[in-house]
Formats: sequence, C-alpha cells, structure tokens
Amino acid sequence: MGRPSKVACVSLECDLSPFVLLLIYCAVLLTLAWLGGSLPTRWNWNHVRIQLVMSFIAGFMLAVALVQLLPHAYGILDDGRTIGLTILGGLLVMFLLIRVFDYHHHHFAEAKPESLKCAHDHDHTNEAHASWNGRQNSFAWLGLILGLGLHSIIEAIALAAALQAGAMSDAALIKSFGIFLAIALHKPLDAMSIASVMAVSHWPVRERLAVIGVYAVLGPVAACLAYFGFTWIPADTTVALGFALAFSCGTFLCISLSDLLPELHFHSHDRGKLSACLLGGIGLVILLELLPFLNHGSGR
Repeated sequence: MGRPSKVACVSLECDLSPFVLLLIYCAVLLTLAWLGGSLPTRWNWNHVRIQLVMSFIAGFMLAVALVQLLPHAYGILDDGRTIGLTILGGLLVMFLLIRVFDYHHHHFAEAKPESLKCAHDHDHTNEAHASWNGRQNSFAWLGLILGLGLHSIIEAIALAAALQAGAMSDAALIKSFGIFLAIALHKPLDAMSIASVMAVSHWPVRERLAVIGVYAVLGPVAACLAYFGFTWIPADTTVALGFALAFSCGTFLCISLSDLLPELHFHSHDRGKLSACLLGGIGLVILLELLPFLNHGSGR
C-alpha cells in the first residue's frame, strides 16, 4: 500500500512544478484580496456599522504596527534609536498629511443626519455626527496601503523563496503551503481595511476598486519577480526596506491612535461593542502572528 502512494507523490511533483504552484497561490491571493476589498461596496454604511468597523480596523492597524511591522524593522536595522526616529517621522508625516488634506469638520451640527441615525434610543453627541459626516476624501488610506503593501511584498518574497527551496525539499514545499495559508487568512482583511477607510471617507467606488486592484497585484507581482531573482538590486536594499517598515509603523500608529480612535471616543453609547471590536482586531493579528510559518522578527 505504501508504494502506490509514493508513486502518486512523485507524479504530483512532476506534474506540478514549484512555479506553477506559485502561480496558483498568487491567483488565490489576488482573488481573496479583491473579494475583501469589494465587500465594503456592498454594505449599508449606517451609523452603527461605521463605528464597529472603524473600531475593528483601528485595533487591527495598531496590532499590525506593533506586532508585525516594528519587529520586522528591528530585525533588519537592529538599531532602536534609528527605528524610533523613523517611526516618529512616519507618524508626523501621516499626521500632517491628514491635517492638511483631510476635511474633518468638528463643528456642532444643528440636527442629526438621517444617514447616521441608529436603531436604538441612545443619544449621540453632535460632534460625533459632524466628524463622521465631514470625513470627506480622507487620505489616511495612503498610510494603510503603504504599510500593508510592504508587508504583502515581504510575505510574497518569503513564499517565493520557500517554493524555490521546495524544488529540492518536500519539507520546504510543506512550509510554502503554511506561508500561503498565513497570507491567505489575513489578505481579505487587509484589503477590507483599505476599502473601508476609503468608503467612510466618501471616496467613489471606482477609486476604491482601483486602489484595491493595485494592492491585490502587489504580492503576486513581487512573488513572481522574487522567484526568478533580483540579481541587479544593490545589496543595501534591505536597509531601505527596514526604514520603510519603520516609517509605515509610524503611519499606522498615527491613523489608529490620532485619526480613528478619537472620533470613536465621541460616542457615549455602544462602548461595549466598540471595545469588543477593537480587541477583536488586535486579537486577530496576534492569533495570525502565532502561526509558525512567518517570523517577522527575523529580518528575512
């Protein structure tokens, strides 16, 4: 009974080359990113859903910054002071970008906007209604796609490297599937976060889908290029990547702590639900980080 199974495995290796498997992985990841990014276009963005989704995304971004981007940047740069200064720079740049280009009108509204009414009897502060309704064309999504895009590229390169090794090792092929699974579990959530922030900021559907399309193809393109190697790239490119990750960490912290959470704090109702969503976003990132296939502190 054991010999036919072994023959079947050998036949599978011959029929499915590592590059073909990489293409299959990329097609699945691209589809998942597109589905996750298009999901917010089908939602009815009422008042309660806006609060809950933004609270979840705030927790998700906060955890990604501190649990994934920061350790990976430290694994590359190995210099706490340099990383701290770079994070501070990213935070300040994102803050100024939001302050200059966003249009948050924190004035007192005379009446509750109909689109923001809830299905319960709790009162809402006028500041809260004005802030959500005045969030016109926010550019916070730029910080999101920068950080999540870099993270997607790094994971794609790790996937390609595992498949290259998999041409000679069955164990490496198994590891490549683990990396693929880890990426696939959070890919829709990453895309949904970008699309949701854009949706709440009143960006048109066409622009949202265009940005999601760019994000969706970043990983597959990086994986295919990495598979064939970047022999022409200078050796110090890794250092630049470390700075970019630390900078992205700063932008995530700014968006989460100074842009999303303060507006949620205006609401005196649904505190339990908002807190649960915040912790849910944080918990999901930690859960994914516990998967043994990706080591964000290794610098590889």
